[in-house]
Amino acid sequence: MMRACLGVSGRRCGVLIPATRSRCPRCKAEHQRVRDAIRGTASERGYNATYRRLRLQVLATGEPCAWCGGRADTADHLIPLAYGGQNELDNLVPSCSRCNYRRGGRLAHR
Repeated sequence: MMRACLGVSGRRCGVLIPATRSRCPRCKAEHQRVRDAIRGTASERGYNATYRRLRLQVLATGEPCAWCGGRADTADHLIPLAYGGQNELDNLVPSCSRCNYRRGGRLAHR
């Protein structure tokens, strides 16, 4: 089943795509550029080389998710960057993607 591409910024491009997708490859790339311009790249938001190095250290311990006990696949900031948290080893805990996403930028206690 095919459907029309959603386009970018409310302008549909008219390309037909599979129903399982929302945008054609050209519009998807443009949509991502607009999104990045608004919120900034990962590095601009504080997820730089230091964070990536520390994330690997946190995950190398093999500890489970600090929130649900499941398999950890990312590092979560105890004090979010938005609240002045730093990319330091004592501010990162292993977390599964689901818990990290659900917790968002909230402060939470272990």
